[in-house]
Amino acid sequence: MKTLKAAFFKSESGTEPVRDWLLSLSKEDRKTIGEDIKTVQIGWPLGMPLVRSLGDALWEVRSKLPSNRIARTLFLCITIR
Repeated sequence: MKTLKAAFFKSESGTEPVRDWLLSLSKEDRKTIGEDIKTVQIGWPLGMPLVRSLGDALWEVRSKLPSNRIARTLFLCITIR
């Protein structure tokens, strides 16, 4: 089974803003987003409604959260040969 490797963006100062954002969310929201990211990692390539290309190797995972909210987690998909 092929999987995509996931890593958080890390700034030059060492902060991880995406991880910080996730930790600021409710446990339920974190679980939903985490499950969606895992689905993308295991099931790649996927498309809408979960994953959408933003062009130039940039993609978004669109997680449906309670109260008609959508969380968008951006990622780069780079092929290494």
